[in-house]
Amino acid sequence: RVAHHVVAGDVAGMRRSVRLASRIMFSWSLVVVIAFLLLQDRIGMVVSANEEVWRLSGQLAFLLGPIYSVMTVFYVALAVLEGIARPSIIMVAFIFGCYFVGLPSTYYFGFEVSAQPF
Repeated sequence: RVAHHVVAGDVAGMRRSVRLASRIMFSWSLVVVIAFLLLQDRIGMVVSANEEVWRLSGQLAFLLGPIYSVMTVFYVALAVLEGIARPSIIMVAFIFGCYFVGLPSTYYFGFEVSAQPF
């Protein structure tokens, strides 16, 4: 939709599309965040019968719930960049996010887990 407005030269329409997408994605992310925070002790039960997995998933749910909202902002920005045909910016953002945000954050938020529960 953004690309349609860009090609037509309709900046106001492009902004409306981005605002609408942002609101929809943020609303759904709030649902996910609330579910993760309220059900953090039960999320592990969906994927495993091991109580250690339940405990670890409860710890991670508190962290991953709010991060899901941040991820929605990223995907709205990605859609806008795709709509205005800027693939080089997308490539740089992925490399930056992967190597300069993702990898260092694994050390910062490091969870020590043995292979035994899995």
